[in-house]
Amino acid sequence: MTIVRFEKIVLSGNTEHKKLVEVEPAEINLDTYQVPPNKILIKSEAFALNPADWKSAVFKHGPKGATVGCDVSGTVIKVSPEAADRFKVGDSVSGILRGSYYPKDVGAFAGYTLLYDYTTINYNKGGLQIAADHNDVIPAGVVQSYEGAAATTLSLFTSGIALNNSLGLASLSPESYKEKKILIWGGATSTGFVAIQLAKKIFGLTVITVARSKHHASLKERGADFTYDYKTENVVDIIRKEHSDIIYGLDTVSNKETFQSVYDILANNSHIDNLLFLKADDIKTDANKNVKFGSTSGYDIINEEIDATVQITPRQSAVRRDFEDFVNKKISLQFLQHELYHPELLLIKDSFLNSVEEGLDLLRTNKVSGQKVVIRASDVLEK
Repeated sequence: MTIVRFEKIVLSGNTEHKKLVEVEPAEINLDTYQVPPNKILIKSEAFALNPADWKSAVFKHGPKGATVGCDVSGTVIKVSPEAADRFKVGDSVSGILRGSYYPKDVGAFAGYTLLYDYTTINYNKGGLQIAADHNDVIPAGVVQSYEGAAATTLSLFTSGIALNNSLGLASLSPESYKEKKILIWGGATSTGFVAIQLAKKIFGLTVITVARSKHHASLKERGADFTYDYKTENVVDIIRKEHSDIIYGLDTVSNKETFQSVYDILANNSHIDNLLFLKADDIKTDANKNVKFGSTSGYDIINEEIDATVQITPRQSAVRRDFEDFVNKKISLQFLQHELYHPELLLIKDSFLNSVEEGLDLLRTNKVSGQKVVIRASDVLEK
């Protein structure tokens, strides 16, 4: 009988700094465990932290004891029959979950994790390796490590939904938008970093991005055609003067000030999107300016998994359709393994609990810039 014991990180119910989560023991009998339909069971290798992780805890989106975490990578241990055509035992994968929510046992930060087959990327057996040890920082690079894969999946899916669905590119022919201009505000955020690459390499757009000047060189390497520092005086007027024909805007910072700036820069008959549910009512708009507003969450594709009694809206169906178009038609394993770059990774190597708490606090206090916080399972689960 193969019983494995492991740790998982769950919400503590506390909202104080460095007290958001606690560790909980768990176990699973690998011989008898039946994987639920359309899911795979993985042994976790790396975890990435996102702002949603601390926000879910502080704003109590989920109950005490809910498993935390959205981004994870690992090795496939068991596969449901429904997923057997896409996954095999031993495959290297990365996937997303809506952690810190419902059901309580759905979350990424655990030694063994269940993933939905359709929100999991298969890099095939041996497709990912543990990154070479670079002390506390892993340089930006092509996604070939478990750490890099964990750090990009949610950003990849969120960016793909934003471009394909929210900005409407899925319904257009590539010829109609090729070389058209997109403004990505927050190019150094993890989502912005990936969105720049997709906008340039997959959709062929001309990319204008706003980020701190220290990040400009790396963002240009990834595909940004024009870069601006948000601290520059009158930067909105400067961009609008130099690029009066921007018709797509993606705000990855997503506060009212940045959303207003993106809106003000956009030309007439344009599309704007953000990641925190901001709407036209949240900013000052021009009645003579035609702008289509959207909002994107990487969780849009898995909302129906939260509660089977919730009726799926037409928009959710469209998001799922356009997401599948993005995953199945627009990106390839070649792109994921040889062209897509992960940002610089900040590696935390304490106990599992302390590492997650430290990472959450770094994000909560806005001390991370141009990096993604990651935790390697082998560094924390054996301490």
